[in-house]
Amino acid sequence: MYSVTLYLLFALGAWICLLNFYISFIRTSLLTALGRSPRRVSGFPLFGSFVLAIIAATFWEKRGLALTALAIAALDTGGIHWFLGSLLWQSLVSRNEHD
Repeated sequence: MYSVTLYLLFALGAWICLLNFYISFIRTSLLTALGRSPRRVSGFPLFGSFVLAIIAATFWEKRGLALTALAIAALDTGGIHWFLGSLLWQSLVSRNEHD
């Protein structure tokens, strides 16, 4: 029962991460290609990548599953790593504009 719950959490976390990626990149590109103006739509911040990080730590002995969880979590544009990357990028861009 324990492993079934973890696999269901993996599926939920992966779905949320991939949904956030879709909303951020694919949906915008598709709507622009169709000549429609994309509206800003919010995903589910933090939850998906957090769940997958826990799954990866829990299933670390199953390297394939753990690495898949981490790879999908890396795509999660609602994750803390994308937030920190965006802050760093904005810092670098603003520094270059002032030079």
